[in-house]
Amino acid sequence: MRFFGLLLVFLTASSCIPYSFAPKIESYKVLKANKIKRNISPHHVFAFKDTKEANAFYDFLYMKYPDHDGPVNQNIAVTIAGRMYYMSFYECERSTNTVNILPMALDGVLASKDMDSVLEEHHTSRFGNWYILITIEDLGFKDGLQPNYIHQEKIVSFLNRLRELYYATDNYKELLFKSK
Repeated sequence: MRFFGLLLVFLTASSCIPYSFAPKIESYKVLKANKIKRNISPHHVFAFKDTKEANAFYDFLYMKYPDHDGPVNQNIAVTIAGRMYYMSFYECERSTNTVNILPMALDGVLASKDMDSVLEEHHTSRFGNWYILITIEDLGFKDGLQPNYIHQEKIVSFLNRLRELYYATDNYKELLFKSK
């Protein structure tokens, strides 16, 4: 019985306690915007993990839609299945944060013996991912990714093809020739 008590103390002391989670998105997900980023519109978003360098999606859309007036991340006019929509996107970082108990305990022991902390930078761990969040609205400003929207499947299919093209394209200037 004493062995199990020591094992329980060891497992507790060597564990990491997560207090913030990054969403798990394999390819893409359609979800409420406030589940991943709080300060954007209350619409649904098409979310996927961005594995490329900073501003790569911005550059991709800039080359894909060269006739768009205004900021590339807002109200890009797109045609999906013969209907006009407005597409906007946001980049956000979400991370998984953990508290590491063992380094904190060791530093506590050192502090009780009037020694300096040696593992202070290991008290917490952080693993982050960047995500692209895309919203689609029709001309009446209705959420095109809402589950009961009549053309939601076509819109999701369009956005998935856009995501695949983004990952497949290395030189975004190629898009000027593909889109014409």
